[in-house]
Amino acid sequence: MNIITLGNYYFKSFKDWLPSIKGSEYPIDIINMPFNSHVTLQAYQPDMEDEGGEVIGTPVGKTSANENNRFQYTIFMPRRKKKADRLILLLHGLNEKNWKKYFAWAHTLTEELDCPVILFPMAYHINRAPGEWSQPRLMQTLSQWQLARNTEIHESSFINAALSYRMSTYPQQFSISGYQSALDITELLGDIRSGRNPYFKEDTHIDIFAYSIGALLAQVLLIANPNNLFNDTNTFLFCGGSAFEDMNGSSKLIMDSQAFDKLYSFYTRELTDELKKNAVYASMLNGTGLGIAFQSMLGENSHKEIREDVFNHLAPRIKAVALEQDKVIPADKIARTLKGPDNKRPVDVEILDFPYKYSHENPFPVGKAEEAELVNKSFDEVFDRAAGFFSRPKAHC
Repeated sequence: MNIITLGNYYFKSFKDWLPSIKGSEYPIDIINMPFNSHVTLQAYQPDMEDEGGEVIGTPVGKTSANENNRFQYTIFMPRRKKKADRLILLLHGLNEKNWKKYFAWAHTLTEELDCPVILFPMAYHINRAPGEWSQPRLMQTLSQWQLARNTEIHESSFINAALSYRMSTYPQQFSISGYQSALDITELLGDIRSGRNPYFKEDTHIDIFAYSIGALLAQVLLIANPNNLFNDTNTFLFCGGSAFEDMNGSSKLIMDSQAFDKLYSFYTRELTDELKKNAVYASMLNGTGLGIAFQSMLGENSHKEIREDVFNHLAPRIKAVALEQDKVIPADKIARTLKGPDNKRPVDVEILDFPYKYSHENPFPVGKAEEAELVNKSFDEVFDRAAGFFSRPKAHC
């Protein structure tokens, strides 16, 4: 499969404001469905507007209900008239600005499996983020302002400026946004399973393909299993699956060093004290199944029994592909979390190493023509494994 050709084709033809796109080159239709988030998180949201907002001319710290709560998600649908009885939910990585990287991924899974793939944006990502966050000049100004405040920051860029500012100012936003994402997904899949979506049959089977931080969200959903939506779900994790404490999100494409240091310190050392003094925030993390599941993925010893019991039970229905040179979510840490500290849990974790320069953020670089064949081959390696995994007879635990 030519990842460059597919990516360019969909990038040129995809319009997220159109209700549907009937492609002529491939037997796949693109359907954009409206979604209104009914999650009310004002009680958790801080008033974060300060001099940073004045510097860039927009309150980056404040949330924007318009884009985040009313948006469209996308379905890659095999061209056919009948309703589907299964789907794959594709979960993306942190700080993504658009779907471009994922078009070839969704196309390949749809074509190989004759199965719809849903691309659902997490809170404040892709088309749920204010447009200002993707304006290079505006974000470059913010990056420079933050560097002027702290000259020891590294990995700062206009690409990660908005997320870096938000995470360094109020790290609670990481879990609050994740909570909204999980609730939105629960509502979406609940509607589908109940037969209220025009493109899917009642009791549609749900599988998950999750990349990077999307893998953490997938694991939280599997552990909490809201409304028993994921009782028989098969989950494929790519470049993800470790506990939060084993991640390193400092990257020009994700967040700067100050933001990740603050985020890491908050969730690995400060969270217990924060929950004691913030009753509203504690009601979310300690008083809900999703909150407990999130805490169980923070570190090896955080709610360990809950995480271990679920992963032991789900082991036959989880497969992970990690990359040898991944610096953000290291392969050995993924294996440790999924297979257990004693390495005995029968989760299939495969570690690959591609014959070209790649990174966690860009596993399939498409910029060098001389490497195109190698990139395409590596892309096929991963997605052949995913298609094979999802094609298995359903594992019953």
